[in-house]
Amino acid sequence: MVKALLLTLILLVVWLPDAAADTLYFKNGRKAEGLVVSEEGDSVVLNVGAGVIKVKKVELLRVERSPAEDTEALKFKWQAQKDENEKKILERNKQRARAPETEKVKVDSKDGQITVKATINGRTSATLVLDTGATQVLLSKKTAKKLGITLKGDKDKENKDVIQVTVADGRKVKAQKVRLASLEVQGIKALNVDAAVLLDKKSGKHFEDGLLGMSFLSRYIFRVDYARKELLLEKRK
Repeated sequence: MVKALLLTLILLVVWLPDAAADTLYFKNGRKAEGLVVSEEGDSVVLNVGAGVIKVKKVELLRVERSPAEDTEALKFKWQAQKDENEKKILERNKQRARAPETEKVKVDSKDGQITVKATINGRTSATLVLDTGATQVLLSKKTAKKLGITLKGDKDKENKDVIQVTVADGRKVKAQKVRLASLEVQGIKALNVDAAVLLDKKSGKHFEDGLLGMSFLSRYIFRVDYARKELLLEKRK
């Protein structure tokens, strides 16, 4: 314990500013500098700037006090150093706050497909197949029904929301454009997400609930960690 304390004192002496300080001279030939706070009882309390230490008087040869003006100068330098350290810490915290945070989403992998659990419009759960080739989030008719989405169908000539989309097998099929109030993937929430509902039941045979396409994914810098079964999402600035 005493050896550790003496080592700390030596390091602190090197760290201290050039201003004269109170000095503790140890019987073993070493010394420590700082500002003596108290010499009461059997101990000497020394402020070394980075903290306060307590030394037994029996370990000391003598204590030398510095002039009052040097004491004040030392306090001033300590305070300046403390302010500088706090400034550096504040700047580091600001840099961390500006750095984009990467969110991790657990995924499942089966038959070459990666699926994620999602919540649509805050109330409907769905299992979506990750598909970077899909320009939009695509939903099955079954999922649309759960969401209460009304489909006019492609037979309604006045339905300008009917578009053509490409599905997993490369076929172009008809779908109806919709906008989702929210799409949340394990706590990562996007608002006002463009999507489309497939109008032909057979078109969605490769998935049950839908596809997680680029209208959601493009909001993030993303990659898949296959080894850990994670989708990594970093919010774009």
